Amino acid sequence: MPKRSPYITRTVCSTIVTAMVVDVDSAEVSNQTVTFPRVFKTEKDLEKAVRYAIDTDKVKFVSIVDVAHDKGVYGISETDFMAHAVRIADNRNSAKSENSDN
Repeated sequence: MPKRSPYITRTVCSTIVTAMVVDVDSAEVSNQTVTFPRVFKTEKDLEKAVRYAIDTDKVKFVSIVDVAHDKGVYGISETDFMAHAVRIADNRNSAKSENSDN
């Protein structure tokens, strides 16, 4: 039996937004879908993110048409993870020690 390769997995909750947009040049209105790898706390935060993702000189965000949420498990082999990961500072322990000093 072949040896199973270790996997790193994460559960990700995504927000899928269908937004109404307008083409500035042609004045044509259409819908555009944007997916964010998170769930937003407020409608205002969601609108701000959609506007940032969609607005350009030629396309402008008008309003949110539909919002859906998706939850899925994503995985990557340890080998691929090490090949593509970026090392970051680990501040988790320093935050705990700062709180325990008080």
